[in-house]
Parts: sequence; structure tokens; C-alpha cells
Amino acid sequence: MYRTSSIAQIIEGRIVNGYYQSGQRLPSIPRFATEFKVSSATFRKVIDHLEEEGLISVVPRVGTFVVYNNGYAQPNKTVSILRERINTGAYEYFLPTRGELESEFGVSRTGLKHILDELEDGGLIQRDGSGIIYAGGDGKKRYLLMLFHQEFPNGTTRSQFARQNYTLYRRFSRNGLLGEVIPANPKAVEHGKGQIR
Repeated sequence: MYRTSSIAQIIEGRIVNGYYQSGQRLPSIPRFATEFKVSSATFRKVIDHLEEEGLISVVPRVGTFVVYNNGYAQPNKTVSILRERINTGAYEYFLPTRGELESEFGVSRTGLKHILDELEDGGLIQRDGSGIIYAGGDGKKRYLLMLFHQEFPNGTTRSQFARQNYTLYRRFSRNGLLGEVIPANPKAVEHGKGQIR
């Protein structure tokens, strides 16, 4: 006869080692209770413990499903890895796509959302509606400035900027960056101060 903590460790080991895959429905409680020679009430405690640990999710009248994957069960480890990569400049302007991060860290979409929320709250990333995850609190700004300097290496005026690349111009305008590359003061432009070199 097994103790509750021993059973929990065995089931956790099966989940962590991939015997039970993320999204897979687990066998029923009576089936597990028979396997470990314990009562269903005892095995219910194991289920409660594994759910608290974030390894499984119980859907009433449907079943118990594995939600664990490496990053989801250990979000602090994934946050630490991403934080280190951002701080060391491993991601120059933006992070990999959400799908790439989910795959690399073995996290679910929900797990990744929690991880990204924590990074954004800490000022380490910026997200926008297009799905891009910018590295650093100023990642989006640095990326847009890099695009501007590629497009206009010798500087430009606001009207030329709008005519030549309206999409980029709108992004600068929406993000309040026009003044950083081209002053609004027409006299400054006349004296050559409105061009970025």
C-alpha cells in the first residue's frame, strides 16, 4: 500500500517524463485507486495535490487532464531564462513568436500568457496588437528607430517620410516617436536640425 505523497510523486514523475502528455486525459480515479491499492478518497487527495501543483486540471463530469509542460509547471524558471536573455541582449529587438516560445519551453498558450504578463509587469517586454513581443521596455522604440535609419540613412522631412513610407510614418506617429527623429518646428528643419544623420 502506497502513501499519498509517494503516489503523487509517481504520477508527477509519469507526467514530467512524458508518459502522460500535455492535454491527455488521465485514467479514472477508481482505476488509479486499484493500481495503487488505495481508496478512491485517498487518490482524490493525490489529484487535489497534483492540481494545486499545476500539473493537471480537473474538468467536472469530463475528466482529469494533464496541463503540465516544462515551463508551465515551472514558470519562474522560464521567466528567469527569458529575463536573462533580454538583459544580456540575446533578443535585440523582439522575442521569438509565441508559437516558438511555447515549443522551446514546452509551455501551453495559457502558461506562456502568464509568463509574458510577469515579464511585461517587470518592464522587460512590450506587446502590441500584432502579436509581436518586443524585448526590453524600449524594444519597440529601438526597433522602429532602426527601421527609420535603414530607410532614411541621411535623414528626411516629415512630409517626405509620410510620402515614402506611410506605414512606418503611421507607426511612428501612433507611438509618439516622430519628434525623436524629425522635430515638428519648421524653423529647426530649415536650419538642418530636422534631419537625422
